[in-house]
Amino acid sequence: MAPALCSKCSALRFYDLFNDDVVFHSDLNSLVQSAKKCASCSLWWTQVQRTCTKEDITACLAKKLPVNAVKSSDNGDFKIYLRGEWHPAGTASVPDQVWLSCGVVVSAVGHDAPSKLQTHLVVFADPVAFGADPATTAGGLFAGRYSTSALNPEYHATFAKNTLANCRRGHGVCNQACPPGARQMPTRVIDVGDPTLPAAKRVTRIVLTRDLKHPQPYTALSYCWGSGTQAMLNDTNLADFLKLLPESRLSKTHTEAIDLTRLLGIRYLWIDALCIIQKNQKDWEAESKRMSSVYGNAELTIIAGRSPDSGLGFLTNNDLTTKKHPKPVPMKAGPNPHTGEGPDLGTVYLTMQRGKSVGPVDSRGWCFQEALLSNRALVFGEDQVFYQCRLHTRYEDGCVDVDTSKRGQSLTSLHPGTKPEVLTRWYQMLVSFTPRALTEPHDIFACIVSVALITHGVLKSRYLAGLWECDMPRGLLWKSRWSYVSRKHFLPIEKPLASPFTKRPGEVPGKPVIRAPSWSWAYVTGPGKFHRVGWFAVQDGKQFDGVKETAVDLV
Repeated sequence: MAPALCSKCSALRFYDLFNDDVVFHSDLNSLVQSAKKCASCSLWWTQVQRTCTKEDITACLAKKLPVNAVKSSDNGDFKIYLRGEWHPAGTASVPDQVWLSCGVVVSAVGHDAPSKLQTHLVVFADPVAFGADPATTAGGLFAGRYSTSALNPEYHATFAKNTLANCRRGHGVCNQACPPGARQMPTRVIDVGDPTLPAAKRVTRIVLTRDLKHPQPYTALSYCWGSGTQAMLNDTNLADFLKLLPESRLSKTHTEAIDLTRLLGIRYLWIDALCIIQKNQKDWEAESKRMSSVYGNAELTIIAGRSPDSGLGFLTNNDLTTKKHPKPVPMKAGPNPHTGEGPDLGTVYLTMQRGKSVGPVDSRGWCFQEALLSNRALVFGEDQVFYQCRLHTRYEDGCVDVDTSKRGQSLTSLHPGTKPEVLTRWYQMLVSFTPRALTEPHDIFACIVSVALITHGVLKSRYLAGLWECDMPRGLLWKSRWSYVSRKHFLPIEKPLASPFTKRPGEVPGKPVIRAPSWSWAYVTGPGKFHRVGWFAVQDGKQFDGVKETAVDLV
């Protein structure tokens, strides 16, 4: 059932608003009254209350001018105006949107003062029609999309296929980092089934990649385990899983990753719980050191960012419903907003702007390295899906972040840099990594070992409990950050953390967990602060600015 709209909202066209102020309501009081019956006005009034201060809202409702405004019959304008902002698809870091302003006043010198009240809604087009995208006329010009459990719930598959295909076809730097040809595969992967066979005849199982004739493309999963991880690979069931992996026994996140891999037309998938033999120390030590190649060689990393537990799944976006976001409302598009030519584009929609945060995965220690090592990633964020590669980040709402410095200047870039540059990036990495949580605190070094190996490849220096011997003076200048919650600095771990999956050898309840020497940043649990970049300069890995020789006793 279409939402009820007032006569003003029914007549509005985005084309009429593009780069022009159009009177929407006579004043804010008129909008408030119309919001009682009109879904669009209600959405605007809700957005005003969420984003504007009570003082500004009260002033506009009372049509109150600032005390410094010249009082005359024409110095105040409390009409509500709308103005559209549109960008050709794939060219802007902000989505297409419509701005609302109210309470513009004329100053004593005759210039417009800043609006007393201003907010905006974003614009998206409906992709659903015959399974294609862009599928509607408006979808060809408006890049934004919207996918929740109630609206376009399957759009993630279309988004993933299109963005991955475009990256393969046109991103030279991504293809250089992740060549289309043969790449080394992990020791074990999940075969999600022969795509040439009917679904009923496909067999899902674990395979040893050494038995494959040629290396094959595969996806990798990055996710939060939580308490929902059910079936896991172990020495007992390995032989059985090589014949059949029972999907009915897997956690929801695992089965959804299998389904998505199939939709992408990729046959193999890597999941740590099912491809590393659990509770087998020898296998774990060997495989944990291969994360650089596991994620770096993957055709695509699936990041289940929005899910805090593998039992909950990640494909369906229920977060916007949980946050009580009002439903999007329709709006006429009109002709091409740039040229004014061509037929009517049909319908677009207005909604509140969605965030770009990844979600619970962004707080987990192991997931940090997994994202950093990935060349291409499909991220199921809290509010929307986005695709991240070495060239850009493309969001479901139409935004494109083309700032490549974050990826191009990382430790895992194609050209990590000189020794001083790599050291700088190492400390920058630690600033992002140290706030993250670990279920097993002793994993502090294991979960960044692949990044450390890449760094060692440039520095050629000994790695000592998270510090580099060639930069030991600066490395020792770390300190823990101040916690505004506990009102104290973050401290060493005082007792073991509860873990539903692991049992530490010789663990004694209440005894301190010692995972690093006291001079290492890893001694403290929580975010660390590192000395300002550039204070020491490395020259051929031997000499520091003002420091000729150092010695540290390792005990």
